[in-house]
Amino acid sequence: MNQSIVDKIRKLLALATSSNEHEARLAAEKANELLIRHNLKMQDLGEEGDYAKDPVLVAGRLKPQTDWIVSILQQHFFVVAASSRQYYRHQTILYLVGKKTNLEIAHYVYVFLDRTFPGLWQQWKAEQGRRAGLRKNYYHGLHNGLNYQLDQRRAAVEAEAGIVVAEDHNLAAAVRKLCGKTNGGGTRRLPRRRTRAFFAGLLDGEQLQIRQGVARRKEGAVLQIEEKA
Repeated sequence: MNQSIVDKIRKLLALATSSNEHEARLAAEKANELLIRHNLKMQDLGEEGDYAKDPVLVAGRLKPQTDWIVSILQQHFFVVAASSRQYYRHQTILYLVGKKTNLEIAHYVYVFLDRTFPGLWQQWKAEQGRRAGLRKNYYHGLHNGLNYQLDQRRAAVEAEAGIVVAEDHNLAAAVRKLCGKTNGGGTRRLPRRRTRAFFAGLLDGEQLQIRQGVARRKEGAVLQIEEKA
């Protein structure tokens, strides 16, 4: 694992908590750019890297924000998600699979977004006095806004480098080898109407800065999520 890359990205994510808005946004952008450049370099050198799996969630069922977060991770953080249902234990395990450097950063981002999605929703709902039934619309907008922001950043880095990050065709084989029989990362039933909640989420997503939100997890630890009724 290229630990120096991980350490640099961690430091940038820590800087993204700065009270200086310009400094915070610049650090968050540079952290994502560094990950993209690292993958472009590995691709250019023809380096395969070691694949691993990371169980990021064990729960009776996935949370409302999980599929939206998985979509972001798969599109922008060079990992693939797969879930396995253990019926005798009545629980689902969500795995991330990828090259080890990407996997550690993706886990970091997963934990941050897993807390941020419901936090932003609760804040907007309280401010607007809106009902819980609009949560899916808000998450849809939040996902699209963050996705647009990350798309723009990747396009800028690729244009500067003069090369596009190619799809990693070995990831699917790595999932089969490491996880065995699994389900996909999940599918979302999209809201039919784009409500005020959607556009509020869209704006929040475009402004969202991925930053250091939690301490580094202990080796081998699994994030345990309590199931809510």
